[in-house]
Amino acid sequence: MERDPERNGVLATCEELGIGFVPWARLYGYLPGKLDAHTKLDPKTDLRSGFDRFSSENLAANRPVVDLLKRFAEKKNATSAQIALAWLLAQKPWIVPIPGTRNIDHLSEN
Repeated sequence: MERDPERNGVLATCEELGIGFVPWARLYGYLPGKLDAHTKLDPKTDLRSGFDRFSSENLAANRPVVDLLKRFAEKKNATSAQIALAWLLAQKPWIVPIPGTRNIDHLSEN
């Protein structure tokens, strides 16, 4: 969900110095397609409300990509979350994602 480490030199530095990189971010319902342009996020209780990627406009604009990911996952008999995590794991052996969750259903999805 955040591509800055690819652009700002963090990944290159990690590789050069032999340092592992742990991308931490829950999927926040975004890639699994549980959010859409009509989703209302409470700014008092939901930190996603402060991220531009969760604005109604961006959720609507990115929906075709989310739908494509879901269709691809279905063809692979996987979840969108599993595909996203597998993609991260396939990048470099020293990139190890932490799919944080407090929900058993989300854990199963991962």
